[in-house]
Amino acid sequence: MNRNSAPEESRTASVAEWAQQQKRVAAFVAKGLKRDEAQALLARLAERDAEGGWSGMTVCPGCRHMNGRRGSWWCAAYRAAGSSAPALGQDFPLMLKRCRAFVPALAGEPHPVRQAGT
Repeated sequence: MNRNSAPEESRTASVAEWAQQQKRVAAFVAKGLKRDEAQALLARLAERDAEGGWSGMTVCPGCRHMNGRRGSWWCAAYRAAGSSAPALGQDFPLMLKRCRAFVPALAGEPHPVRQAGT
């Protein structure tokens, strides 16, 4: 690899990462989180990723199956997720957890369960 090209490749990766983060924040806000909550959640996910993915732990706002807005969030795949009811409540969706039914909401997002090998 050409040593002179490494900083440019690094900047390109940083721009792509930043763009993906902005998409995630926008998706979280669209699901009813306040911008500061979405950014805090993104920081927790970045910590998770930096530490090896925490064996596939994820959050509901990052999943295609989460629907509704704050106060009326529900899971379209609650049975596959192992729940007896679709309602998610206020705090549960924001807690890191393992979910058998998780499907990334954004195209191109890595699947944390598959990434962690569980």
